[in-house]
Amino acid sequence: MSHAAFGRLLASTYQPSTHASSCSVCSAGRYSLAGASVCSFCDVGKYQSASASSACLNCAAGTVAAVVGSVACTQCGLNSFAATTGLSACANCAPSYQSYFGAAACESCVPGRYFSYESFATGC
Repeated sequence: MSHAAFGRLLASTYQPSTHASSCSVCSAGRYSLAGASVCSFCDVGKYQSASASSACLNCAAGTVAAVVGSVACTQCGLNSFAATTGLSACANCAPSYQSYFGAAACESCVPGRYFSYESFATGC
């Protein structure tokens, strides 16, 4: 099946050579703009889980994509967070703050409790 419309390449497809008679579909983790000769990898902080895509999506707050070409975002771990969308790394919570998996922010410990990275697994 050809993905060309009246001899033009559609977004989300590419033509690997000038002599190709049809267009190819980009795989998950990649995208293509109209008229492209190659698929591009999604940048860090972005992902694309579907094939035949014309754009990548930002990872949601609390999740990250650390490598190019990601097909999904990864939740931030315990006591780390990603405050905004489109991030490539989670940040650690400050001392006396904690978070759970997939957090967009850290919460302060209850009065009388303190978090340190020596007690990482147990939190405050």
